[in-house]
Amino acid sequence: MGIFKYYSPQDYNFMAFCKNQIFFSRPSNLNDPFDTTKLIVNSYKKFCEDIHWNDIREKNLDEHGICSFSEGEKADNRHLWSLYAANYAGYALEFNFDILQEQLPRIYKTPIYLQKVRYEKKPFNLNNYRNTFAIKEETFTIQDAVSGDIKKVGDRLFHYLHLYKDKSIWQNEKEWRMIIGNLNKSTYIHKISNGYLLDLLPNTIKSIIMGCYMTEDNKHMLKNCAKHKGIPMYEAIPCIERNKWKVKIKEL
Repeated sequence: MGIFKYYSPQDYNFMAFCKNQIFFSRPSNLNDPFDTTKLIVNSYKKFCEDIHWNDIREKNLDEHGICSFSEGEKADNRHLWSLYAANYAGYALEFNFDILQEQLPRIYKTPIYLQKVRYEKKPFNLNNYRNTFAIKEETFTIQDAVSGDIKKVGDRLFHYLHLYKDKSIWQNEKEWRMIIGNLNKSTYIHKISNGYLLDLLPNTIKSIIMGCYMTEDNKHMLKNCAKHKGIPMYEAIPCIERNKWKVKIKEL
């Protein structure tokens, strides 16, 4: 399985790629209002009362950083090329899954969770205290968060809520999310106006796939940067083969 991220052709995306960084958004800046976890939490009054929900905790939720990826054998998700890569004028990056999931949290000594998004028909019911959730193979109940250490277990619950998405709308994105916490404790995480930039380890990026409608100037710039990094380059081309819509990935 490969893991990819699709990018629009914006200067800040190019700069992050060339500097070997990756952007994490605050939840409130994502394109789904149900990613602002406070909207979900505020909908369950009993839970809010029992954990003494307040403005400070609500504000702290937006200090999480979220970075989205998509799984696949190759970067051929037509939906993501159209929605996130400016209709093939942008590009996609292929990442080393093991580095993201295992090496980053160990080397950086920072809570970094890379997990698969759950696509469900209904929201996660916070008023049902028997409901279970798992982060990094640790399983808890909502009751654990209410009656135990809300700062520790509750933080894991809020991370889990960022992994819970509406199946009818989002399932074709095949999303994985990397979520970071304790954001002020790491020298590898840089706070910017709308989120955070994380320094990547060498060899985290495996390849770059440029959309076929990318401008020649942008192609030239990315080719130079990829060549400097020793990263293989490909091009994504929409086509119809055997009476099916497809995206052909051509090596450059």
